[in-house]
Amino acid sequence: MADGASLAGNTAARNAHKSFLHGCALLGLEPVWLHPDAPSPLCSCPVSREALERALNERERDIVLLHVLWGFKHREIAEQLGLPLGTVTSKYKDAIAKLKKFLKEETE
Repeated sequence: MADGASLAGNTAARNAHKSFLHGCALLGLEPVWLHPDAPSPLCSCPVSREALERALNERERDIVLLHVLWGFKHREIAEQLGLPLGTVTSKYKDAIAKLKKFLKEETE
């Protein structure tokens, strides 16, 4: 029988995985697995750090990475950064739009 800590860890990992896949879908990207047997694509992100740095400001990068890569909910990010929930949600949506535009321009 699994203990509460391992269940919580498994739930957190599943949520992070879902957030990562959601972020990839929003950007129109395919997730990348470093190894075919890897349980999730969290070990590799198809958007380079350079692209994130060039397309987004520091606050936007923090919000996107906390949500997409680490699986934090917008409410949790708001608490961690000391921002209103609406601000985090808005900045996240704006950042995803900016990143999509940046990636589209880079491929043209």
